Amino acid sequence: GYDPAWSADGTQIVYADRGANPGIIVANADGSGTKTVWAGPDARSPQFSPDGSQIAFYHMIIGWGPTPSGVGFQDWFQIVVVRLKDGSTYLPPDQPEHAYSPSWSPDGKLLVFAGDGGLYVGSELMSAKAIPNTDFLDSTPEWSPNGDRILFTALNHDHWDIGTINVDGSRLNFLTSGGSAAGAPYSSAAAAWSPTGNQIVFASDRGGSWILYTMNGDGSNLNP
Repeated sequence: GYDPAWSADGTQIVYADRGANPGIIVANADGSGTKTVWAGPDARSPQFSPDGSQIAFYHMIIGWGPTPSGVGFQDWFQIVVVRLKDGSTYLPPDQPEHAYSPSWSPDGKLLVFAGDGGLYVGSELMSAKAIPNTDFLDSTPEWSPNGDRILFTALNHDHWDIGTINVDGSRLNFLTSGGSAAGAPYSSAAAAWSPTGNQIVFASDRGGSWILYTMNGDGSNLNP
């Protein structure tokens, strides 16, 4: 199992499995009561909706389509949502060919995800829409608990930095700078919000080895 994520009430964990019976698995917080809610290979990054009724994830779809050498089999990565009440699924429409790492809005009405050319917002009935000013991002986005910002990790030349941006593409703000006193670059990555949105936890090698750090939502008060 990998890519685990909590339910909003803390009673369940969802994770992906690439073993003998691959798919998306839900279990109680103590590991009991495992249940496959979607069966299939190459599934990643499942996330409960805020009300716990749906799970969004992405997986690989192989099909016939245009390739650099003509037409043939190629792979797509697409966001899929499974409804837990009946196991039915849907794909937010008009996704880019490769879409990854979904994160729910706090009200559960929208998803933000990474894809070809940046970050996108979409839903069951809303076509995927690119967020302006994110075309340089290759990220795992996470919607803030109060709904006002998207947290991201971005490749910045020779290192990774963490930043935030509003859902409409305004107020792009890098919270880390990737420099050091000796001039050697360091990276900050794998950022996640605290439940209140007041703090951010992330991994960084700024001290020479990778450990976890926290900082306020505006990048202040950095602590290992």
